[in-house]
Amino acid sequence: YDWLAQPGLTGDIAKLGWGSVWLVLAVTYLRFYLVRYGFEQLSVGACRLLGYSVRDNYEDALTAGSYLEAWRRWNIHYREFLMSLIYYPVVLAMTRRRREAVTFNLVVACGAMFLGSALSNFLSRLLFLPIGIAPLMVALQLGLCAALEWIFIIGSMLRVVRGGRRPEPEPGLRRGLEILTTFTLRAATIPIAASPGGVDAFLSLVGRAGRSIGG
Repeated sequence: YDWLAQPGLTGDIAKLGWGSVWLVLAVTYLRFYLVRYGFEQLSVGACRLLGYSVRDNYEDALTAGSYLEAWRRWNIHYREFLMSLIYYPVVLAMTRRRREAVTFNLVVACGAMFLGSALSNFLSRLLFLPIGIAPLMVALQLGLCAALEWIFIIGSMLRVVRGGRRPEPEPGLRRGLEILTTFTLRAATIPIAASPGGVDAFLSLVGRAGRSIGG
């Protein structure tokens, strides 16, 4: 995240073209994924050498055709922990009260899960924050990341709920476009929202996009 953490980040984004911004985010996202994949799979391999049957923590996340699919393949152990601890209890409790409100129940349960994730990450990082880093900025970064992921996953989930469950599409142009779209959303979410300069970068990009739309 060296580029995203630069003090002149907002000014740099204003000078770069959209293609250059996307390229930097894409490379940052790839580096982030490969570092995490290698480090965590090393831990999985060590557990397997000791005789434990441990599932891979990443399952071809870069080839996912939707944000929901990418999230299901990314950091699987932590996702399953959140699902068991927060998502399933909330969605079951709400279903008992409002059985017919399927969409509303999914939205609220998913939001509760990401809120819990942001809070747990914030509390854990408070223990290891370097001197000089404001806890409020860390909270803003984690909140931004959770909010963006919640929006994208809800949109992807509602598409599945409304369209019905259908088989995985065969490889082809449509599948390639779905993978590219998902990769672009992930590249715009994870590097910006999780980096030290992410809040400023996100606000700068939103402002620039608004100016472009408004002419």
